[in-house]
Amino acid sequence: MLEPDDLDGDVAALAAKGVAIERGVQEVPWGRFVTFDDPDGNGIVLQATSPSA
Repeated sequence: MLEPDDLDGDVAALAAKGVAIERGVQEVPWGRFVTFDDPDGNGIVLQATSPSA
């Protein structure tokens, strides 16, 4: 699990490079997150925690 400074920008950059992000950015009470797999099938999570969480 990684928490980048710019979730939307990183998701756009990954998608532009062909990374399949099937479910898109998901909204939850504590923030937002996206999941995808690396070439070896390992799941990766990028999250953006909301300031109030």
